[in-house]
Amino acid sequence: MQRPQEISGVRRIAQAATAGLLVLVLLLTVMMAASPSLHEYFHPDADQSNHSCAVTLFTHGGVMMADVPTVLAVFVALLVGCLLPLISAEFASGDLRLGFSRGPPSFLGYL
Repeated sequence: MQRPQEISGVRRIAQAATAGLLVLVLLLTVMMAASPSLHEYFHPDADQSNHSCAVTLFTHGGVMMADVPTVLAVFVALLVGCLLPLISAEFASGDLRLGFSRGPPSFLGYL
């Protein structure tokens, strides 16, 4: 069984590898969008009018913005940012129990 430190180390390496792979794929896609000959090397039918792939979306500006309206994105960000800390917060409560040894000072009993 792996220890939690080993699991977090593997997770960190996996996240870094995934991020690096995504950056390389994005870089290759942008390079293919900039160079039609490189695009035709990977896709022989790239010069046809009905060809559609990530490179043609980059070339024609099809991935410039998300389809989600900005107002909805701001609302969700505010909802998550404000409500999630309140839901997961644990408020401290005082100790309302009195111990058996608590009472008035002993010198008051002699009066």
